[in-house]
Amino acid sequence: MYKIETHCHTDEVSGCAHLPARDVVRLYKEAGYAGIIITDHLSKWTFHEMEDTTWDAKIDFFMKGYQAAKAAGDELGVTVLFAMELAFRCAPEDYLCYGVTEEFLRSHPDILEMNLETFYPIAKEAGILVLQAHPFRRYLKDSDPRFLDGVEGINGNPRHDSRNYLALELGRHLHMLMISGSDCHETEDVGRGGILTRKEIHSMEDFIALLKSGNYQLIDTPL
Repeated sequence: MYKIETHCHTDEVSGCAHLPARDVVRLYKEAGYAGIIITDHLSKWTFHEMEDTTWDAKIDFFMKGYQAAKAAGDELGVTVLFAMELAFRCAPEDYLCYGVTEEFLRSHPDILEMNLETFYPIAKEAGILVLQAHPFRRYLKDSDPRFLDGVEGINGNPRHDSRNYLALELGRHLHMLMISGSDCHETEDVGRGGILTRKEIHSMEDFIALLKSGNYQLIDTPL
């Protein structure tokens, strides 16, 4: 069985994270993971010190965590893939977006000004899956399922009450895609979530096909 982390941050980009990308990859390799998906935050806070720079410069910055992790993964034999955790300027909810590319981000400088309803059809056209992260934290609301492909059923971050039982119930009730993720920001978060699969994952296309197939298990580490 291969372990894949689906929700992970680097301190190169995510201001709330405290692990450099190289340490993230090393720690996950030590924890027995075959792959990691870097999902740094794309939100108004990501660029709060870059307001006077161009959108391309902002995306150059946003790619740094993934690029550093990918270089470390190539050295250590860990598959590292690129995704994002998106929060629109208008609301606090977070969305894990799988299939997003650097080119897509550069061509949508207005992405933070969108909302879920306007973003979702654009994402669908680009082949991006949109899953709401930790939808039942108490300061958030669960989003309209018409504009979601799935939910993060299990969020392993130990410093938040994500009420995973409600997220799992929602995903099962609506027959949505579901993932588990560690939501890794610090050393104690490593390996608290992810998926188990018998299929090796080498690309984002592999990962998306796996999610759609349903041939995986959710990792659930008791908090």
